[in-house]
Amino acid sequence: MDCDILRTLYLKCNGEVLCNDDVGERVSLGAVDAQDPSWSIAQIFDNDKYAHIRASLVSGRVPWDGICQRCAFLRPGIPLRDQLAQRVITKLQVEPSLACNLRCRCCTNREQRKARSKPHQMPLATYERTLQSLQDEGYSLENIEYCGQGEPLTHPKFHEFVALGRRWFPEARQRLITNGNFDYRATTRGVPLDEIYVSCDGVRQRSYEQYRQNGKVDQALQFMSDAAATVDSRQQSVVWKYILFEFNDSADELREAQLTAARLGIDTLLFTVTSSEHRSQTYTLDTLGELEIVSPNVHVDQCATYHEGAAYGHRQAARFVPEGKGSWLPIRRRPPSRAYLDEVVSLPGNTLTLRGWAAATKRLTHVQIFCDDQLVGSAKLSAIRDDVFEVHRHFMNQRAGFYLSAQLKRPLNPSAQISVLLLCDQRRRGRLVTTYQFAPAPEA
Repeated sequence: MDCDILRTLYLKCNGEVLCNDDVGERVSLGAVDAQDPSWSIAQIFDNDKYAHIRASLVSGRVPWDGICQRCAFLRPGIPLRDQLAQRVITKLQVEPSLACNLRCRCCTNREQRKARSKPHQMPLATYERTLQSLQDEGYSLENIEYCGQGEPLTHPKFHEFVALGRRWFPEARQRLITNGNFDYRATTRGVPLDEIYVSCDGVRQRSYEQYRQNGKVDQALQFMSDAAATVDSRQQSVVWKYILFEFNDSADELREAQLTAARLGIDTLLFTVTSSEHRSQTYTLDTLGELEIVSPNVHVDQCATYHEGAAYGHRQAARFVPEGKGSWLPIRRRPPSRAYLDEVVSLPGNTLTLRGWAAATKRLTHVQIFCDDQLVGSAKLSAIRDDVFEVHRHFMNQRAGFYLSAQLKRPLNPSAQISVLLLCDQRRRGRLVTTYQFAPAPEA
């Protein structure tokens, strides 16, 4: 049994460390005390609660009965990976502020502001003390994510959070999750981030404001357009997250959103199926493949509770497991290029979603994906993959990552061959062919 809690750290604005899930937030694991000169992160990671988590998961039991069963990050069928024991943190999730400028449906923000202990704006000293202690204790940190139950950009010193992250862990990728209802330059002060997720559920004001109440869709679109520019010589990857609701899922609006994303230079448009109230009845996990995709930078996904059947265990989503290493098939001669599929998922409705990267010494423009002998579709290389260029510094295209979602013309075989054709304009640069065997995702 596995859980994200043994590789992530969720720091709330008041200094509390909680489990990393809406349900798990009921469990407090400790707190950062920036006023105590003897405080250390070891006081949290080595306390009785973390010992209880480890002992429970090792024995195949949930740590907190009645809570963990509803957690989106519990994986009963996957072996335990205790990366904290190796002093590795894959993600530090930081909640700079509990305040929010919108009043979204189904959001518990107002209730939390009444119930949660203050401060509701994180002091910079709390954040810096956490980073300093992690470094002093020898932890590596891969990602820093600014989000939480409030809007990060309501913190007047948000730019200083980013600067502190760069100071203490310069190699960590920093990600902002925001509703985008701000002036981009005024709120970020031009500090470069690696990735910016903007939650913007619609492209028309009338449908957008049904969920994002008090929000302005034009402001969110302008924010994404401004964020897509290079900042301080650092490229930022912009992801537009569009949750599918019953009031924003018309075919013409979804088509308009895709064309708008391409026009604004947004790297990825992510259509997301949710299990919450007002969810789309047209596009569900079973019918997601029917969503018409007209732009190469579009990906479809499901909310975390859908993964591994955590909320709907009868769903037959399948995750591919490689049988062997990919092999390169040269066109004329073997080109100096590489590609890799990070994840391939088969969803009901004959939908195939892929995430991966491709890079070469010649600048690539896009890839074509084939499943056995049928063309799945094309994908633009849009996502920044610094992890790739840490290893392959001689490659040209830093924007090496791609996403692709498409409905197959015929059912997927239990054993299938996925090939990635690398293209520079219309010239072929190589083909990666990998054979996969389907394995059903473990049920929660």
